[in-house]
Amino acid sequence: MPDTLHPDTLHRQSILVVAGMHRSGTSFAASLLQSAGINVGDRLLAGSKGNLKGHFEDVDFYEFHKAVLAAQNIDPSGWTLSSDINVPIQFLPSAQAMISERSGTRSVWGWKDPRTTLFLNFWANLLPEANFLLVYRSPWEVADSLFRRGAPEDQCFTEQASFAIDVWNHYNQKVLEFHQLFPERSVIVSVTSLIKKPEAVFSELRQRFSIPLVSPNSNLFDAGLLDVSASESYKPDLVSSYSSQVIHTYQLLQQQEANLFGWNYDDSWLNSLATFSKPELLIQDWMHACRTKDLSNQVKQLTAQCLASQAEISDLRQQLTTANASLAERQTELTTAQTSLQVAQTSLQVAQTSLQVTQTSLQVTQADLDRALAWGQELHVVVEYLKQVIVEMESSKFWKIKLSLQKIQHYFSRHSG
Repeated sequence: MPDTLHPDTLHRQSILVVAGMHRSGTSFAASLLQSAGINVGDRLLAGSKGNLKGHFEDVDFYEFHKAVLAAQNIDPSGWTLSSDINVPIQFLPSAQAMISERSGTRSVWGWKDPRTTLFLNFWANLLPEANFLLVYRSPWEVADSLFRRGAPEDQCFTEQASFAIDVWNHYNQKVLEFHQLFPERSVIVSVTSLIKKPEAVFSELRQRFSIPLVSPNSNLFDAGLLDVSASESYKPDLVSSYSSQVIHTYQLLQQQEANLFGWNYDDSWLNSLATFSKPELLIQDWMHACRTKDLSNQVKQLTAQCLASQAEISDLRQQLTTANASLAERQTELTTAQTSLQVAQTSLQVAQTSLQVTQTSLQVTQADLDRALAWGQELHVVVEYLKQVIVEMESSKFWKIKLSLQKIQHYFSRHSG
């Protein structure tokens, strides 16, 4: 047996573990517990085809159980009939680390993984203060659910459909054996009771385990995700024909639940069971019918998706046509704008040429003006000089005599004739 954790580590801890056969409603049970205040994990397994709303499985425990099974050459999914699966010693530190991590930060916590059912005694000894909620469902509903799911990990049931019923019996015998060993630490309950009487179940959990649970969310159940049609068909008769031991196990589960909760146990349905010959072949046909129905549903879904895609493509084509028309308009506008730009560029070039000519003319005119100004300045200097000469001449005697002579000459020239 593994070593237990130190009592101080578990002081004031409320730990509730959910176990049970796959497809028995353990995910629904874990979702209820989560809504009632139990931390079922910070890193949970994502939803899938089989559990659209999520598995509510703590990934650490999920991976731990798969690793332990794989280390012993057992299907990691837990499809086994091995009666005693031990946890190798090398896995013990990992288990203790997971517990210590959660115990240090949470006061009310737990986890859910159907594979836990194969390791109930291991966890009970490692966690002496942990309690267990053991969920069951009828063998025909579980088998029907497994057949309809058709997941890759369920391939073994395709090869031997009756193996699903054997595994159901193995898991639930583990449940009964554990409850017999630890009646004060475990509660057996059907998924049907969790659906129809959640308050009664949670009241028992509070009283029996002293766990501070609030009322669970009553809106979590989705009737569309729990198919009970198998119970209303020939399938209970088929399972009974295949194995009376399975029926006995189912009876014991119902009796234990009825005794625990004080409910009436009605086994009258046993009297109406019919007997089939060659039940294994019929169970195989049952599985193929489920797979065919599942494939048919997939075809319908794909057809619907195809139609939706075609409608979307048609809409996209219309949008593309509109976009192309808009693009053509934009291209026309762009061509017009480019033409206008070219005209404007030509006008600009003409204006620039004219400006250059004007600037050249202005430069020539400026040069002429500069020369004229220079000539005027020179002429002004000459005029001023001549004025000075005239002034000087007028002031000289010689100039006066010359003027007199000019006057005499002018006189004689007028009177000589």
